[in-house]
Amino acid sequence: MNEEIINPQEGLEKYKKTTELILSLPESLVLQNNWGKKELVIHLWVWDKEFLKNLYAALEERKISWDEKFKNEETLNQWNDEQIKKYSKLSYEKVVNNFRKTRAEVIKLYEKLLEKELSDEEKTLFTLWLHDLHHLRQADSNITV
Repeated sequence: MNEEIINPQEGLEKYKKTTELILSLPESLVLQNNWGKKELVIHLWVWDKEFLKNLYAALEERKISWDEKFKNEETLNQWNDEQIKKYSKLSYEKVVNNFRKTRAEVIKLYEKLLEKELSDEEKTLFTLWLHDLHHLRQADSNITV
């Protein structure tokens, strides 16, 4: 595994950077999959909410696990689509505010996790920025973090 990917402190810094980049994208953005910025932010926000479950598990010395729906591409894509539909009724401003709040909570938990001795599995939690980067590169293939 690439050292960059499992270095927790660096993962946290890259997550902060990708958050800034996402928020700086123009509201008029349209991705290849026809998502606008609002849909992208909804997608990242709901994933952050799911991710929080495992961050709390790690902090509480519980097993890190993912829901079964995330282990199969078909159910994963269906869940992603349902989440976009569910939250698309919210205003753009509300979506961005929810995203910011959840991001702040993830960062807070990352910082708490850095205070403890991390297992290799727990270190993988610091790779969430790679998901951001994947979507940022859909907006601009030249983006680096």
